[in-house]
Amino acid sequence: MAGVLYRKATIHATFKKYYVIACHGKILIYYNSRRKRNGTEAPHIHHQKRQEIALDNAYVYSGIITENDLLYQNQTFDSNHPGRHSLPRVYEDGWMSSDEDAMTCFVVWYNSKKSFVKSAREGKVKRVAALGHTGSSIVFKARSRQERDIWVMAIGVEIERLQTPDEIRVSS
Repeated sequence: MAGVLYRKATIHATFKKYYVIACHGKILIYYNSRRKRNGTEAPHIHHQKRQEIALDNAYVYSGIITENDLLYQNQTFDSNHPGRHSLPRVYEDGWMSSDEDAMTCFVVWYNSKKSFVKSAREGKVKRVAALGHTGSSIVFKARSRQERDIWVMAIGVEIERLQTPDEIRVSS
């Protein structure tokens, strides 16, 4: 799965546009455009990698529970639709979305600290998530609810694929 998403790295940051790829148990995040010193977009033929997130020991959640991660609510009032609080968003390609902010966002939580543990029975050294450390989370915003669902399903499939055991031992 690959495409453009809006990413918020910290809770107080604003959403910025990135190119995101979910494959082989990882999420790869690339800068969407290069900028000159004066802020104008520079023509380029490649994307520079911003971050790589391993999806082992990660999970993804979406929907109303992402409201706490957004930190703000869109308070603009639409006089044409009194029950609705936000105006529709129009994107560069003409796509319009009137979904609420919480309905287009999803969060990927991952454990950022790792430690090495030696198995007593097998004598192997494994790299596992460190206990007692909180993880990191990244808030992503899609253009619509349907696009968010596609991304959540794709990331969920990658997480489940990593959960299968590497070795299967059969003893008789």
